Amino acid sequence: MSLFNFFKKKNNNEIKEDLKENIKNEPVEETSINNNQEEKNKNLIGFPLLKEDKFDIEQFKSNLKKYWNIDATAEPKEENSYIFYIGDTMISVGLMPAPIPNQEAEKNAPYNYMWKESIEQVKKHKAHLLVIVLGNTPIIEKNIILVKVLSTICKSENTLAIYLNSITYEPNFYFECASLINDDEFPIYNLVWFGLYKNDDGINCAYTIGMDNFNKDEIEILGGNIDFRKIQDFIMNVSVYVITQDITLKPGETIGFTENQKCKISYGKGLALPVNTLKIEME
Repeated sequence: MSLFNFFKKKNNNEIKEDLKENIKNEPVEETSINNNQEEKNKNLIGFPLLKEDKFDIEQFKSNLKKYWNIDATAEPKEENSYIFYIGDTMISVGLMPAPIPNQEAEKNAPYNYMWKESIEQVKKHKAHLLVIVLGNTPIIEKNIILVKVLSTICKSENTLAIYLNSITYEPNFYFECASLINDDEFPIYNLVWFGLYKNDDGINCAYTIGMDNFNKDEIEILGGNIDFRKIQDFIMNVSVYVITQDITLKPGETIGFTENQKCKISYGKGLALPVNTLKIEME
């Protein structure tokens, strides 16, 4: 079974209907929740890690056309730096002739529990690309453009990994996940990382990294003894719903996928993350 099939897929429309029917509202005092929503047009950044200090712009443009039917006319900004547009969205790609500073990618490589060779592969990178997506494009569209650009770079033999949201992704995995776009599905696995861990009390937990790129608060799940795959499936489905339907979950609400499932929502200091998070106690 491929890494992609590790995840249980569910149609976005099914997710939307399940959650829409089962979010229960209770009157609560307003808090400073979802402060991230104030920043609507943030720039998005990704870092392809490279074997060698080179970037073939012509191969990139050819692959962008091949895989996404996008015609890109890249304009050199300066040496080893390019600017191009997809519609009204501007993309900057710059070649950095050195590894990610302070061994940041190497230190974070172990967090990808699905890529056993992550540390070994990331250590090999000698250079990286700085990919920035800019403009006032709607936030979901802007993120999908980032996925298309990064997944295209994955098809280069010079690409060792994609470094995004402090996680290193295996190129084939990243490209395969991006194929959801062709099925009119949201490429959640390319944009939000779902961390899984057991806390000091033996409780199975999960967290997101990447909701911030959609001006949303990160989410943490307290799953008790529930199987990690069910927890991962739950947090993924909630994340897709919150992003694609532009939902703001609030403390005092409950959420679930069935009429009887009522998972409590709270908000405050993160348990696994150094920011305030939405916390859902999974039943």
